[in-house]
Amino acid sequence: GNKTAKILAKQFKSLDNLMNADFDMLNSINDVGPIIANNIIDYFKDEKNISIINELKELGINTLYIKDSREVDKEEFLNRTFVLTGTLASINRDDASSLIESFGGKVSSSVSNKTSVVIAGDNPGSKYDKAIKLNITIWSEEEFLEKINN
Repeated sequence: GNKTAKILAKQFKSLDNLMNADFDMLNSINDVGPIIANNIIDYFKDEKNISIINELKELGINTLYIKDSREVDKEEFLNRTFVLTGTLASINRDDASSLIESFGGKVSSSVSNKTSVVIAGDNPGSKYDKAIKLNITIWSEEEFLEKINN
């Protein structure tokens, strides 16, 4: 039920982690016995389920655990569109995107006049150049992490 889902979400932090969990990991969790553990493993063995999950991910569904729905949207992210460019050193792109979405922002793959902020890592490339041309706010990775952790 819902309680088990919450426990699994807290424990594994992401759907990918849960998908990769083995029987012993699942069985060792409170409120998850051998039957539930096997059901979870069987569910992720089914190609149909995997393709549905992958489709949802492509559509931008958040598959990372978000602490609490009462967590406030952060003003810097709310209803704004972000583009990531370059290499981020301390956070991978999927996690960065999920964080932005969890704070009420949107992530886009291309820079346009609808873009609010470009987050630039190392060797940013053409998206960075386009952001400068369009006079779009640019955050360094450090600025981005600072705003997330505030």
